[in-house]
Amino acid sequence: MKTFKQHISEKKKVSSAMIQKFAQMTDQNQHTEVRVQLAKVVGDKDLIKKYEKLSKDQDKAGSLTGPLQKTRQQLDKELMSKARDEISNVRDVFRAL
Repeated sequence: MKTFKQHISEKKKVSSAMIQKFAQMTDQNQHTEVRVQLAKVVGDKDLIKKYEKLSKDQDKAGSLTGPLQKTRQQLDKELMSKARDEISNVRDVFRAL
């Protein structure tokens, strides 16, 4: 059985360059796209596909409509939970979003 300390050391650390990229994407209103990138960091293929579909639907609609926003919020809950489990410097990552 793993101890708590061992579990923390196995988490991924997101590089400062990647965090800066996330912040830049957020500043450019690429909110859904940055979530695709974060899903790639945590390695969740299902979330990657769902965010990519959301991005396409958003492009078709011309903006993040109410229903699309609700979908993204639901996906965000799952993504943020996985990020907390997988990323050691998750606070820095969340600040960039």
